[in-house]
Amino acid sequence: EILDKTLQRAVDKGFVSVEQAPAARDRILAMAGRYGFEPDDFARLTLIESGGMNPAASNGRCHGIIQFCDGPQRGAAAVGMADQPRAILGMDLLQQLELVDRYFEHNGLDQRNGKLSLDELYLTVLQPAARAETRKDVPLKIPGPQAAVLHVGQDPRAPITRASIVAGLHDYAQSALNGETVASPGRSARLAARAYAQATTVAFADLEPLSTRLSGWTPAVLNSGRFSR
Repeated sequence: EILDKTLQRAVDKGFVSVEQAPAARDRILAMAGRYGFEPDDFARLTLIESGGMNPAASNGRCHGIIQFCDGPQRGAAAVGMADQPRAILGMDLLQQLELVDRYFEHNGLDQRNGKLSLDELYLTVLQPAARAETRKDVPLKIPGPQAAVLHVGQDPRAPITRASIVAGLHDYAQSALNGETVASPGRSARLAARAYAQATTVAFADLEPLSTRLSGWTPAVLNSGRFSR
């Protein structure tokens, strides 16, 4: 239901043609079968990352339906686009779904057995290294400003946990699909601006690398040795 509504919304907004939507749905169902996630959960992921399967979504450094970032050891590099990350924006939804499949494989989803939870799926995109913490209510090590809806109690001053991710993605998807006004998805320009304002009041010694604070994306190199977006 969520997947179908998200695809219809994408058609209505011009993200994908009505002719291409059924093939995109089939591609998502195939990935869901391969990796063990719920198709509706993938739709929820794209709603917060790109406004709902928008291939042209970009914050300047991260592009596409799950926001592949530029730079070494990042998402674009993981799918063979290190030298031309912005070329992702020239790909349609079906082509980007192929990149998503490649990214999931690179981050080990095909090596996991059984059902893949929404929080595990989203952490694969947001911060693969954070998957090492499996407890639902323990704060996760996720750097940079993130969408408030992902935090405990939707309070950006609170930590992010697996449980808060699940609650936030469900709430965000419901609001977006009901046509309600929602905050910009994912690591948006709005969050970057807020991070910049906050950074001016923090001692230099306490700052993360500027690129991390301004964009809210994961660090370039993960402890897990795998790529983040």
